[in-house]
Amino acid sequence: MAVPTLRIRASEIFLKNKEADSFIVLNQGGTSSGKTYSILQVLLTLALSETLHISVCSSTMPHLKKGALKDWIDILTTNEIYNEADHNKTDQVFKIGNSKVEFFSLDNPGKARGPRRDILYVNEVDLVHQITLQQLMLRTRVRVYLDFNPAPEFHYVYDEIQTRSDCTFIKSTYKDNPFLPRQTVQEIERLSGNDWQVYGLGNRGSLKGCIYTHWKTIDEIPDGCDVIYGLDFGFNVPSALVRVGIKENDIYVQQLIYEPLLTNSDLIRAMESLNIGRSVIYADAAEPQRIEEIYRAGYNIKSADKSPGSVKKGIDSIKARGLYITQDSPDLMKEIRNYKWMEDKNGQTLEDPVKSMDHALDAMRYPIHSHLTKPSGKYHIL
Repeated sequence: MAVPTLRIRASEIFLKNKEADSFIVLNQGGTSSGKTYSILQVLLTLALSETLHISVCSSTMPHLKKGALKDWIDILTTNEIYNEADHNKTDQVFKIGNSKVEFFSLDNPGKARGPRRDILYVNEVDLVHQITLQQLMLRTRVRVYLDFNPAPEFHYVYDEIQTRSDCTFIKSTYKDNPFLPRQTVQEIERLSGNDWQVYGLGNRGSLKGCIYTHWKTIDEIPDGCDVIYGLDFGFNVPSALVRVGIKENDIYVQQLIYEPLLTNSDLIRAMESLNIGRSVIYADAAEPQRIEEIYRAGYNIKSADKSPGSVKKGIDSIKARGLYITQDSPDLMKEIRNYKWMEDKNGQTLEDPVKSMDHALDAMRYPIHSHLTKPSGKYHIL
């Protein structure tokens, strides 16, 4: 079978990954650096030129579907290679030439102990447990591609992966992606402080000033909790919906929706399958029209307290309790690892958080503060 001619809009990151010949190829990049897209392009060229078993995985299936899997289908479609007959949608397995490319999530640790493969790609490896990665790598024969946004100051990726002699390290930023819309570039260049260092320049994060340091991960919200919801509206930035369980002196949080470009109609459709029922949703009070529309769709939605000082009070309420985040909340975990206090020009910590990459965290804070303090206000009650 003739190998199709690919239309690869190649960046330097694509070329660096394609030329790497070490067992591990580790990509550290800031936001919108194009590392994920570039690695997938490399995988396509390999799948078409050889007979390979390739595995692409990430922490959860929702994370995989809206990220690497979506990009993969876009690359296939752009190159007129996508064929529904070659795509097993149930198992997310693709037949590419003589190769097999499979996509699976790692929310079940047993998936890491599956059959051997030739090539492994783990998207956002900083969200994957070290033991899980070890199991995957033990079952990989030829090469392992990894990518991640700069993790906090201390992470096994830096100490156990980057230091290996068989690891090629590739660092990228948005400046390495020549295909970014100008608006996206401008938004990135508005970042400042630690956010600019991490998301703009792709540098290693710092724990200095980190707001939440006491949180732990769990598999699911336990039974017997009072369940409420928090909603932060976005459009160009993600809209975020979280489920919050409160039990005794502990808080349990699960990310449900984290998606940009959602209209209210899109958001309501996404909420229909979440079994919210008559539970209270505390939403961003700055969007009264959107709150009213969701209320009319049948949800018990209320304006969250956004009075002066409510942000600091909400953070204090969370810090005073045990905080547990479910494993299937990758965007929430990414935000919380980088959520920091602002600093003045002398480097002194202020009492306001940096207002960036905090959509799921705002959604988490709204119901906890509003529910526990019961502030006065005009609420809808069904």
